[in-house]
Amino acid sequence: MNEALVRQAERKAGIIEAFEAMPNGIIIFDEAGSVIEMNPAAKALLAAGDPLRMSGGIVSARLPETRRRITALMTETLRFHVGISQEPPGAVLVQRENGGMPLRITAYAASTRSANGFFGVLQIRDMATNAIPSADMILQATPLSQAEARLCHALLSGLKIADYAAQSGISEHTVRTQFKNVRHKLDAPSQADVLVTIMRLCGG
Repeated sequence: MNEALVRQAERKAGIIEAFEAMPNGIIIFDEAGSVIEMNPAAKALLAAGDPLRMSGGIVSARLPETRRRITALMTETLRFHVGISQEPPGAVLVQRENGGMPLRITAYAASTRSANGFFGVLQIRDMATNAIPSADMILQATPLSQAEARLCHALLSGLKIADYAAQSGISEHTVRTQFKNVRHKLDAPSQADVLVTIMRLCGG
């Protein structure tokens, strides 16, 4: 084996080692949405089955809305890559069915293409094992007030609005009004969009 082939083999081995060791789930998919490869972290998340699972070689979920959002993320990522869509899709936050911390999923298109067309990469971040920004960090990184930052920190921690209101001694109506203001300030239509935006602004 000549020296160039040895270097190529060593480089490939290094890439595979890094891929296998990444703490976030990594899934490589083709234009049809079929999974080509995944690292151990992704396999563990899918094996847990909440909220993601494998079905017919495709990343899926039990809840139809979750399936729709994942499919749209993958499709729009590749559409943007080939110039069909004008903007890349943002990350999606997928709630767990058991009420635990959500998964944050982002997608990227590979810079090269295979013989079967373009392929993309899903990165799945388990927010239960990743640091959640503090209320002070949220306050500094966003246009939110102190009360709104505390509310968003609680939501990122997995609390529901009603539970946060009860723990804080504030009426649920007041908390929902605060959250409405948060959505307006962050231009985020849903709670999942709010949390994704906060994680992005805080460097997550």
